[in-house]
Amino acid sequence: MTTGLDTEVILTDVQRAVSDFTEKSGIRVSLQAEELIASILGAFLFDPHPSWHADRRDHSALFKAHLSSLPKYLADIAKRSGERKQITSFDVLAWLGENLKSICDYACPF
Repeated sequence: MTTGLDTEVILTDVQRAVSDFTEKSGIRVSLQAEELIASILGAFLFDPHPSWHADRRDHSALFKAHLSSLPKYLADIAKRSGERKQITSFDVLAWLGENLKSICDYACPF
């Protein structure tokens, strides 16, 4: 994981995690799903909900925790995709809809 965080670095970190996941599981992740995941993780840093009162360091820690958890999240998402052996952006959205509260539970207003 890199330390200087910007949108390109985040995408690179996500792509690295996805590549490792695909190599181990044989389940592909679409480019659009990778970009969506990177955008969601980047939002913790660059576009947090206004009601979150944590400082930027806390947002960074949350980002890093979720990046580290990405293989587990991808495995959960893959279960939803069944036999397809591919995760799409819609699989990610469906999973996120069911799990949003658990991934931003420290201050999520939703």
